[in-house]
Amino acid sequence: MNNWQIRPFSPEDTDQVVHLWQRCGLLVSWNNPWQDIERKVSHSPELFLVAVNDQHELIASIMIGYDGHRANINYLAVSPDLQGQGLGKKLMAVAEQKLIALGCPKINLFVRATNTKVLDFYDRQDFHRETSAALGKRLIEDDPYTV
Repeated sequence: MNNWQIRPFSPEDTDQVVHLWQRCGLLVSWNNPWQDIERKVSHSPELFLVAVNDQHELIASIMIGYDGHRANINYLAVSPDLQGQGLGKKLMAVAEQKLIALGCPKINLFVRATNTKVLDFYDRQDFHRETSAALGKRLIEDDPYTV
């Protein structure tokens, strides 16, 4: 039996979310997590979800983006001590249900090639590795963040 609940992100969750992302190794110096959260809550905050346990401790997160053409998943994080128990899979299923309801035809993911554990997780969720090249161009520099 699952002892967690998925709910929308609340601004009061911010520090716990950043701490979770740090514990999961998702933070990099060029993305300030507080700015990422601020940007998300200003645009489709209903697509930013967290999971809490029975003690109301934040144990997982998922940030869903949808531009009307494709979706992106960012900051899918599950507390390291709870990984492998189905919570990440459940968060992805909820994200997919929300996106289907919005008429979204496809999810794109960006995962560091060296993160084999996460790549294996997405393989099990029926994602396919594509041969596309991921390109990026920073338009606004974030305030420096120390990892």
